[in-house]
Amino acid sequence: MKHCLLPYGSIGWARKQQLFEELVAACPGPPFRFDRVLVLVPSSRMTRTYRKLFLDAVEKAHGATALIPPVVQTLHRFLSSLSARVPGPALIDEN
Repeated sequence: MKHCLLPYGSIGWARKQQLFEELVAACPGPPFRFDRVLVLVPSSRMTRTYRKLFLDAVEKAHGATALIPPVVQTLHRFLSSLSARVPGPALIDEN
């Protein structure tokens, strides 16, 4: 398993685009399956942005608009899905 932490701001944005382009390049042809990729984002608003960024990277590299997208979740949703398997108190809401 590989992991990557990206900084905030314009430096982080350029690195995100580069990282997504590297992931897309690792899949040279159809089917474009990226469901093994997990992207954790800071807020629920960013989930749509990251999905769109990934779709743009696939479209730019291969001209394809059909793909199985990566899993994009907030940290809270990711931890909630893990804690749902374990008995005990529920997590506090992120809001």
